[in-house]
Amino acid sequence: MMDSWQRQLLRQQAMSAWEDAKRLKKEAVSLTAKAQDLLEAGRERRSARQLEALVDWSIRRTAVSDIGLATVRPGAGLVASANVPTVTWIEDMARQRLGLVVGAQDAGTALGLAIASQPDIAIVDERLDLGKGSDLVLVLPIYAPRTKALLLTDDREAAARVRLVGMEAMPRGFSERELSAWLEAAAA
Repeated sequence: MMDSWQRQLLRQQAMSAWEDAKRLKKEAVSLTAKAQDLLEAGRERRSARQLEALVDWSIRRTAVSDIGLATVRPGAGLVASANVPTVTWIEDMARQRLGLVVGAQDAGTALGLAIASQPDIAIVDERLDLGKGSDLVLVLPIYAPRTKALLLTDDREAAARVRLVGMEAMPRGFSERELSAWLEAAAA
């Protein structure tokens, strides 16, 4: 588990990377807009702005003072799924082992929470609003480099992609025992 100072250092590095990514995205959108049809470019920019706004909102809403550097139990976790009952159920399981567990239903909020909380573990469903869980898991090493992630998916290609970067995948039809065993191992 990370201590408070390590978590704060990683949070600062991730926020810096996020600001760089936004700057690069603005430049890319500018170049893309020149090359694409105006209607298509307008639709794409609205979606990117919405995702960016959600990440920024999550970072500011879950500021360090709101999270607290010291928790009763060590460790932090992130749970992300478009399915609210799934998020709630997995959050409850994770709270039995970790001090802080945050949840999200969309990719933007999940990324913002990952940047702000620097979780030790992340359990991400492939089904997210505003993006795919596998895409989120693939960028986690950039914004939360010490996070161990588990992707819940039935898509073999998505599972293979996340395994290539050292993350794990489990079928969406997992049992409580399987998830509990993963949580135990990852939170140790």
